[in-house]
Amino acid sequence: EMEEREKLVGRMWDMYTRTSDEVRLPRFWQEAFEAAYEELAGDDMQVRDTAISEIARMSAHRLELEQPMNANQEEGKVSIMNNDHGRVKQ
Repeated sequence: EMEEREKLVGRMWDMYTRTSDEVRLPRFWQEAFEAAYEELAGDDMQVRDTAISEIARMSAHRLELEQPMNANQEEGKVSIMNNDHGRVKQ
């Protein structure tokens, strides 16, 4: 799974470096790439790989933290969709 995350970091980095200012990445990616720009843009492949691995780990941790909130939000959406002025549709 970490290898897939590292590939995702690479794809997101490509988007970050190759897209116009009109295309905004999600906040996590924007902040991660701003913080690690020198490491990612440098010539030292070992430093670059370490930065990619660290961002991949952070993205995995961030996803774990956000999942419960997202699950609750989805539950709320289902409840709202099934709610008709206080009565549950059957």
